[in-house]
Amino acid sequence: MAVLLGLFVVGLGQYYSGETYRGVRLYLVFNLFMALLIYLFLAVDADPWIFLVAAQGLPALYIYSLVDAYRTARAAGPGAGPGRRELVAVFFLVFFLVDPLASGLFTGLVVDGYTIPGTSMEPTILDGERLFVLKMRHRGAVPRRGDVVVFRLPDDDVKQYIKRVVAVGGDTVELRDGRLYVNGAERPEPYLAHRPGEEPDPYYDNAGKLDVPYGEVFVLGDNRHNSYDSRSFGTVPVERIEGKAMKIYYSYDEEKGEIRWERIGKRL
Repeated sequence: MAVLLGLFVVGLGQYYSGETYRGVRLYLVFNLFMALLIYLFLAVDADPWIFLVAAQGLPALYIYSLVDAYRTARAAGPGAGPGRRELVAVFFLVFFLVDPLASGLFTGLVVDGYTIPGTSMEPTILDGERLFVLKMRHRGAVPRRGDVVVFRLPDDDVKQYIKRVVAVGGDTVELRDGRLYVNGAERPEPYLAHRPGEEPDPYYDNAGKLDVPYGEVFVLGDNRHNSYDSRSFGTVPVERIEGKAMKIYYSYDEEKGEIRWERIGKRL
């Protein structure tokens, strides 16, 4: 029974054996370690294999908690833990309330996963790739030039868009013959799908000078010839930005039917 409970919630097997504080410590350590792994994956620009090696500590800690639950129960003997009603109450409290609440707060306030449809951000982000996005709306963070952000338009609370911030409040931005100018200076853009001069398109490659209002940003897709962005809907208020795209955590090629391993862990 101690091992079975530990399978559902780390530390609950120790609580069943009467070792409440031991169980709480294991529960906190396990969840803090998981949060640390997610942070390292997002914040550290390292080889993804290094992260995968570090991540082996999570199942190791999980297995340790199960073995420890078994040993603790054997040492305590029958009748050492809480009563049946108390055990059931704690199980339902943690498994159906505490865990989902903590997970919801983490994804709602810190980081969440997004699946990106469309090709407007190619080659930076491919159609259908899944990303970790660091939430900005609740953290008071200010987007910077070059950030890839997820946002909603002022008149659309349902659909989410992902583009690159190329100019912020107070900047003057212009597109001329496919080249981006911010405050009169040309900005290099090595991430573009189409280089200036390649497949010129008068509609997509030119946009007159615009002064970006403070508290708003000007966004463009990296695939300029196939992107619905600030050239069409104007600047985006900062408060409409959901978060900053950090890393790709899954990429699958539908045509070839294989995972693109080389893109997993790519920092954006």
